[in-house]
Amino acid sequence: METVSCGRPGTGMPFFTRGAYDTVKCHGMNREEAGNQIPQEAGTFLRPNDIEAVADYVIANIKGKGEPNYAECVTFFGDTSRVCDIYKTQAPPTVNSDAGASAGKAQ
Repeated sequence: METVSCGRPGTGMPFFTRGAYDTVKCHGMNREEAGNQIPQEAGTFLRPNDIEAVADYVIANIKGKGEPNYAECVTFFGDTSRVCDIYKTQAPPTVNSDAGASAGKAQ
């Protein structure tokens, strides 16, 4: 949950908690300690229960699953969002014939 709340220093992941790095220490740092590695502020702050919901979604659907594909993007954003267009040109994932049968059932 800290990654959603506080973002990831030195990356494009913004923070979603009001007061992050000011009144709330993040990753053990305040604004001065984070320096130029401080994440950007998100366009909208989230409430604690919303941050928890985002973290739960990431754990259940994204973490450890590899790069997202078009179908997963559409499941999240819907089929009217243009944000998924970057995935339309991707080749579908290939499945090893030995592992394919069991991998397909696990999904």
